[in-house]
Amino acid sequence: MRIAAASSDGKLINQHFGHAKDFYIFEKDADRFRYLELRTGKPFCNGGEHDDDELEDAINLIEDCSYVLVTQIGNGAELELNKRGIIAKIARGFFNDCLIEFHNELAEGNQ
Repeated sequence: MRIAAASSDGKLINQHFGHAKDFYIFEKDADRFRYLELRTGKPFCNGGEHDDDELEDAINLIEDCSYVLVTQIGNGAELELNKRGIIAKIARGFFNDCLIEFHNELAEGNQ
């Protein structure tokens, strides 16, 4: 399973999905997460408005991920992610802390 994390600094999950340029991709192996790569796109949200093609580009950037960790996401973007089988989870903080919390949620069946 792959997880995308929206971050402006490569340390913290600190970006709204529509404002994120960088997504750090992790893969879950048994009981740990392994960093794979950085994927860079173009933010598509402009004060609550967005371009459908740019939203599609953002989703395509992380289409092989099962989840995306973000600080916030609009309803329309979340719906489009869900149509592609990607679940948005709200998270804030350092990657490691958020990934451990996310792992615990998965283990408890609260994904």
